[in-house]
Amino acid sequence: MDWSLYLGAVLAWAVIRWEGKKLHLIPFLKEGLFICITIYILNLIGDFITAFFNISLSPFDYLPETLNLWIGGIIFFSVVCYLSVKSWKNSSKND
Repeated sequence: MDWSLYLGAVLAWAVIRWEGKKLHLIPFLKEGLFICITIYILNLIGDFITAFFNISLSPFDYLPETLNLWIGGIIFFSVVCYLSVKSWKNSSKND
């Protein structure tokens, strides 16, 4: 198992919480566990889909790498959207 994905996601979340001065141990551990469970489930889904479409000498040979890139892109895009909306709401409350 590749632990760098889990470690990177949890460390990124720690930096986000630390910069917002909201880094508390117990809530952070719960959020970190939720992040790791989500990544694990997405990894299982990706493995299932790549095993299902793993047909040799077919146009689906490049699907697994593309699928992994799309899953990573969707995760990154949703985190960016979440942070953008959250900062937009906080800035509108302060005005």
